[in-house]
Amino acid sequence: AQAGEHKGLGAASDLQMHADDLKIDVFPGSAIATFVLKYSFRAGAARIEKKERATLVFVNRGGEWLIAHEHLSVPSGK
Repeated sequence: AQAGEHKGLGAASDLQMHADDLKIDVFPGSAIATFVLKYSFRAGAARIEKKERATLVFVNRGGEWLIAHEHLSVPSGK
């Protein structure tokens, strides 16, 4: 999946991203961030605009926060 993502992003330009409604819950050794990701980019002559719900699960390994899981979904009704 990563190779396909990199290839697809290579065709995009002028990428803009913004996180709305950010909520972060911190626990011993882990954290969960939820937000609405709004992003847009240019693909050829077209400007593409998207909005998705996002959840990132972080783990703390030796004082460094690492993303252990990422989930994106399209908001219902979109």
